[in-house]
Amino acid sequence: MPARSQRTRAVLTFFAQDHASTEMVYANADVTKAEHAREVVAFADYWQRVWRSEPGLLCFGSKLTTYAVLDELRCPGHQVLDPARYHHPQVHEDMVHVKGVGVALRHLAVRNIGHDQPTLLVTNDLTGPAKDLFGRYADRL
Repeated sequence: MPARSQRTRAVLTFFAQDHASTEMVYANADVTKAEHAREVVAFADYWQRVWRSEPGLLCFGSKLTTYAVLDELRCPGHQVLDPARYHHPQVHEDMVHVKGVGVALRHLAVRNIGHDQPTLLVTNDLTGPAKDLFGRYADRL
């Protein structure tokens, strides 16, 4: 335990899990703080090399990367899931321009899912049904 105003070494790790099989498909335990925001791009590049296809829908928390890195991601594929366990979610969607991202993004706000505050999603999937995108996001863990 460091003394007051001192830093301690930390380990940053990145894991990617396949939604359908729940198998871990990628891991990196050697992520530096300086490069952690680009790890999602490293994963997408890895997937492209191994499977020779886009990784499809990437679903991750808001603190994983930056808007500038989001601008680099171009993964149009998506997987349809049934979000039936959420009784009556209310979805508001809009197109937004985010500083550092060169294209408009789709912004979803979903409420009535058991949280006090709405869940906010930002995606470059401009055509997929909102309920499918939210269902995939909700099943990410």
